[in-house]
Amino acid sequence: MYDNPLNATPDRDSSAPAPGSPSAGPANYYAPPIADDEPLPTYEEEGNYGLGMIVGLVFSLLGLIIVAIAGKAATRRGALHGFLIRLGLGVLMLMITGVFF
Repeated sequence: MYDNPLNATPDRDSSAPAPGSPSAGPANYYAPPIADDEPLPTYEEEGNYGLGMIVGLVFSLLGLIIVAIAGKAATRRGALHGFLIRLGLGVLMLMITGVFF
């Protein structure tokens, strides 16, 4: 049976990857990649910055306190920035109208 060279199995080089192995690449280029054993990363919502800024601008100190108690990180940061913007605008308006002078 091995007299015919067409029936003989070829000698494989030990450094070359076997066909179909993951290191040789997928046989079908349209196939999805081979999955790892690592789990997919989970996405945790950190809050809503814009909503926090609106609450800080509209409700001022009360909104800042409520968001500081019940909000997530980005919402608290937005509420603080909204509160500071409202505070700065209030001081600016008092300076423009001449109340401090």
